[in-house]
Amino acid sequence: MKKRSFVIDPIHGKIEMPQWLVRIKDEPPIRRMMGIKQLGLKAFIDFPGAIHTRYLHSLGTMFLAEKLGTLLIKKERSRNKHRPGLEENLEHNLNSLKAAGFFHDIGHGPFSHVMDFVLKKEFACDHEWITTEVVKIFQSELEGDSMPLSQVNGIISKENQYPYLAAIINGPLDVDKVDYVLRDSYHVGLRYGFDLDQFFDNIVVLGDVAYLKKCELGLSKTQQAIASTELFLLLWRNMYTLVYLAESSRIAEKMLEKAILVAVRNGSSLNDDIKNLDKYLELDEEKLKNGLTNDCKGFSKEICERIFKRVSLYAKVLDKDLQDFEQSRKFAEEIKSPDAEDDVSDKLSQGLSKLASKQYSVICDIISAKIPREIHTTEKDREGEPVEVTQRSRVIRALSQPKTMLKVYIQPDLRKTKELATEKKIKAEIQNLIDSW
Repeated sequence: MKKRSFVIDPIHGKIEMPQWLVRIKDEPPIRRMMGIKQLGLKAFIDFPGAIHTRYLHSLGTMFLAEKLGTLLIKKERSRNKHRPGLEENLEHNLNSLKAAGFFHDIGHGPFSHVMDFVLKKEFACDHEWITTEVVKIFQSELEGDSMPLSQVNGIISKENQYPYLAAIINGPLDVDKVDYVLRDSYHVGLRYGFDLDQFFDNIVVLGDVAYLKKCELGLSKTQQAIASTELFLLLWRNMYTLVYLAESSRIAEKMLEKAILVAVRNGSSLNDDIKNLDKYLELDEEKLKNGLTNDCKGFSKEICERIFKRVSLYAKVLDKDLQDFEQSRKFAEEIKSPDAEDDVSDKLSQGLSKLASKQYSVICDIISAKIPREIHTTEKDREGEPVEVTQRSRVIRALSQPKTMLKVYIQPDLRKTKELATEKKIKAEIQNLIDSW
């Protein structure tokens, strides 16, 4: 009999490691996750207790994927109208679901999401694509335990043939979100109370199981289900307000993003570190910081020193609703496109920085309010379609209202630059840039 292996986790208690993970847990791509903090610079700037890692979050997501998957199987067995096709599908894919939960973040770069825009802008990829490439390294281990690579990567990339399975890892009520809300709030010191078991007990698979490829994850129609979902989504939204968008660490992240961007464009060794998968998998926070500080000159080196040596961050000079500006047709179209905030804010940053004649001396940050994804319930409307939860909850309906803020930060020593001397002038210059879009 093989010896069982456990990890003691401060959030979920004892987590059993599957045998395939025991065999690969000391491989470099997995050990690397221990050198990447879940909240990146937030631990250095705003929340000194937030030193937990991507590795722990990955274990937690795996644990919750198994927990929810097993619960859904038990529900199917106890239903009056048993749906054996769904039960068998869940049982057959449970291990793949666990593997997807563990691997879902393995492609992340150092310092949380700092490298996301750089990957997109300069390398035409994202951390999810890198994740699926990394998972291929462990194909023989996974398939040796009857977990097809295509199934694991399909769940991660949401290209799985069964959308309800992918939604367990990446969906409106996914276990990734549940783990990071519980884990991050704990480590930053927010003492939230949340009944996880009750929340999970209200999650169901919706749809005709004769067409499993059209089934989705949703909620039972009880008031208890609505109330527990309201509470979770409020906690999730509050974590963005209080933690993920905390002002000092947020601008530090944007500064570091620009430092990496400039280093890459200037042909630093970071190009090879990111392009080459083997080198990327050696790139942890310490190596990235040392590379920018020791191997780069000018702007990138200066920004690293501002963040890591003397904490001299850019100062906020503007904080406005984007709707306060008149938007040209082209600008309005671009800002509505998916994930457009980083592209648009980078163009505005470069435009304003030209006024100070200093590269990225001004950084704009466009932040859209996090809106819950569409969640259906077991209740049916007059046409026989599932009722969306916002029709039954004023709280979730209020959380679903869009709002986009524009914040502008400037190097403190440039406050007296003529064109950027006052908020009024900055607003005028931004309006000029939008008009000429």
